[in-house]
Amino acid sequence: TGMIREKAQEFFQGRNSFTQADLTVWNNKLQHKILMDMDLTDAQEVAFAEYKSQSFIISLIPKTLVSLLEPFVPQIQAIKGMRENLLDMYQEALDRDTRGLIQRFTDSRDKKFVADLFLTALTSAGGLSVPTLMGIGFAILTGAEAYGSAVLPNWQDFELSNSNVEQFVLECVRRFPAVVGFPWWDGETAESRTVMNIAMALRDPRAWDSPKQFTLRPLSEYHETVETGTKIGLAWAEQAKGAHGLTRDSRGCPGQHLSVVIMSEMMRAYVSSQHEWTVAGGDGAVQITEGPCMAVDYTLVRNGATAEPAPESPSIASVMATQDPAVLQTVLEGLISQMPQEWLAVLPVDIHEILAAVFAFASGQPVPPEALQALEALQALH
Repeated sequence: TGMIREKAQEFFQGRNSFTQADLTVWNNKLQHKILMDMDLTDAQEVAFAEYKSQSFIISLIPKTLVSLLEPFVPQIQAIKGMRENLLDMYQEALDRDTRGLIQRFTDSRDKKFVADLFLTALTSAGGLSVPTLMGIGFAILTGAEAYGSAVLPNWQDFELSNSNVEQFVLECVRRFPAVVGFPWWDGETAESRTVMNIAMALRDPRAWDSPKQFTLRPLSEYHETVETGTKIGLAWAEQAKGAHGLTRDSRGCPGQHLSVVIMSEMMRAYVSSQHEWTVAGGDGAVQITEGPCMAVDYTLVRNGATAEPAPESPSIASVMATQDPAVLQTVLEGLISQMPQEWLAVLPVDIHEILAAVFAFASGQPVPPEALQALEALQALH
């Protein structure tokens, strides 16, 4: 906790503005330090952030489709190269780590597995949700709205303090969860999949009074025992650890308590200067959206300072946007020709339409008519 507190205080020292991107950079560096005792340089953080943003887009596409796209989209191979570079860097860090928190590995496969596990956590779990929730919290403190009304009606008079920081953080998590679903497969047959709606559970009127209101509740209410976890622990799927404590079969978020400490210490470091910060420019209040929740981009400035321009992050979309539509059409037709016939025979029509739109969506271009005609010919096979 001491190290996290120190890093949080350093974030505000000499700073006159910050954005969601700044919170993300801070969180990226902090979590690398916590997990592997790594002190990321600015250049290493930029490389990590580039991989995180681009790999996230790829993760939304079915693996089979990614394999088919790879010959036509060089960026996919580049992302794989980024991943291998990061895994090499993590394995070297594990070898250097002398804190004794992580065992020494004699099997290289085990070491790479742990490095891969950390990479997944940093890109897809706390690496996303923690800065998102911090962004929501700072937005609420400066008058953010949801559905046209201020989330905290008396925000101008609200005083964040050391005594209510944890309540504030937990209420952010409850009212605007960054993770809204938790899936699991049937343990016996693995033939059925269930997704628990965490967002709905955290605003269940049978469990929470005035669940749609952002209200700081007694800490005892958040930590009230429910089954094998707590009421607020549901936000991290805490109950999924099972009835026998932590075992090899336990699920849920292993970083639950760490994430609360990180967010709480960042808010605690903000307390002393909270009245110096305002939202820069823009029309009206910052908006918070739901499903998953996030605050629309905004900048906080100190004592009316000028906001620093935010650099643009490279992405697959920006790469695709530079391509000629005719080239994209050729890529699409090549992609279709690479598909196995047996796959085409069972591929739903809706997926055909997705294939027609995937390049156009990425590049901001309309779908070429010839590509649509080719897909209509495929649909005739059904």
